[in-house]
Amino acid sequence: MELRHFATDRYPLHCSQLPAFMLCPWSHVMKFLQVHQRDVGSAAHTGSATHKAVSKWHQNGKEVKKALAAMKDAQAEYPLADFLEAERLFLAYTNDPRNQEAQVVHAEYLFHGEISKGITLEGTCDQIREEDQTWKVWDLKTSRLAGPAIRDQHLYQVCAYAVLASKRFRREVHPGGIVMVRGYDLKGDKVWYPYDHSLADARFLMDAVAARVRDIRAGRIHAIPGDHCGYCIGTHTCLDKLQHL
Repeated sequence: MELRHFATDRYPLHCSQLPAFMLCPWSHVMKFLQVHQRDVGSAAHTGSATHKAVSKWHQNGKEVKKALAAMKDAQAEYPLADFLEAERLFLAYTNDPRNQEAQVVHAEYLFHGEISKGITLEGTCDQIREEDQTWKVWDLKTSRLAGPAIRDQHLYQVCAYAVLASKRFRREVHPGGIVMVRGYDLKGDKVWYPYDHSLADARFLMDAVAARVRDIRAGRIHAIPGDHCGYCIGTHTCLDKLQHL
């Protein structure tokens, strides 16, 4: 794998990876170069199973039984998932009148396109909702972390969907917000975390992503230590790999 192929049409950068990519580019480049891989665990599979049920619910007339059947039919895709927990989270979501009344124009929609010439992103957008004749991207999260932190952390991801959707549908699509499904377990409204950003803001952030991609292709790669190192291999290993590269 060569750095000049990074985030190209053949090897697109995934929208869901943008938060980690913008925190520390080297952590993601290691995966691209296959010098460090990390397996996903039960939490990720449980989240994916929940997403499956929610998307099928919106796509098929909001019929709970059909959505649960579709989720269970996908067990081979998510072997580590806790399907009882996924079902519980899904049912909490469907019991919210805001979701029952929502006009979801697209659910689980795969985008593949350029944010700048020669720089390609790819990702599956959870939902595009129409609100007062405006299309907005909403992303479902099953994280146990605090909602405000998740909202801020995933701004790049949601903005990427908004930019790609605007190009695909030839109309303005704006960042909408984050739906924290585990917030239904808490007192108060801990579920809905909207953004107040416009499509122009989303394009502005994608310019930053594009600039970072160009740096990587030119060999200008930086390791940026922080709390996120706990999800990677740590600076005691990654700095040696970067210096060797």
